[in-house]
Amino acid sequence: MSQKIQISEILEPENPIRIGITESGIEEMKDSLVKRGQINAITIRPKNGKYEITTGHRRFIAAKELGWEKINAEIKDSNEEETRLIRAHENLIREDMTAIEEAELVEIMMKEENDMIEVVSKKIGKSRDWIDKRLDILRWDPEIQKAIEKKEISIEAAKHLARVTDETQRRWLLRMAIESGATARTTAAWLQAWMITGIVPDPTNVDYINRGDHAAPLQPTLPCFGCKQQFALPDLRHQWFCSDCFTSLYIALEEAEQRERNEGEK
Repeated sequence: MSQKIQISEILEPENPIRIGITESGIEEMKDSLVKRGQINAITIRPKNGKYEITTGHRRFIAAKELGWEKINAEIKDSNEEETRLIRAHENLIREDMTAIEEAELVEIMMKEENDMIEVVSKKIGKSRDWIDKRLDILRWDPEIQKAIEKKEISIEAAKHLARVTDETQRRWLLRMAIESGATARTTAAWLQAWMITGIVPDPTNVDYINRGDHAAPLQPTLPCFGCKQQFALPDLRHQWFCSDCFTSLYIALEEAEQRERNEGEK
């Protein structure tokens, strides 16, 4: 059962997981408290003659900044490890939590558990694959991370762009993906084209990269695997090959091109 507790009797977390605690987030929480009141109680635990916040850190900060004297709280005993785990779960179930925030939280827990991924997986109830994917994000280009944070591109679409090692071309593809709403299948095709040809359409067009947010949507293009000419995506056809067949096809096309060059020189 929750009860009214004096805010002056509540301590902020000694080792908080400050994921998602931003000035804008606090302002939104303050606005919610003013308009709708406190819907959910915070959770606190007894500590040093007072109470320490277990969950509801943002609500507490917002209420304190609003000048509230008391706040609805539920008192629950928990040790340090249980408290950290509860805080991690509270963050992971937040509806507004982004993939970047999830990745940062996983990184924090990995450090606490000496990089024991199986331990973290068990504690937060997420698969090893989910954890690996979130940790991968933290190694990606900061511009790709920003796009994910702003929900301009999905993680699945972004992961293919992250594999493009040339920064100029990677940033160009990212802009293309954002403006055209590229899916994971599309960015996978772009990655494949880059791996084959080593280039992407107009990668050094700086004027395009720097133009305003209200520019006309881009019509993405890709080089044909056979003739190497650029075509709009709807004009291209896609087939799946195993690595051996793909290599054989590539060699056959290269040999055909060489024959044509030889005949042209005669």
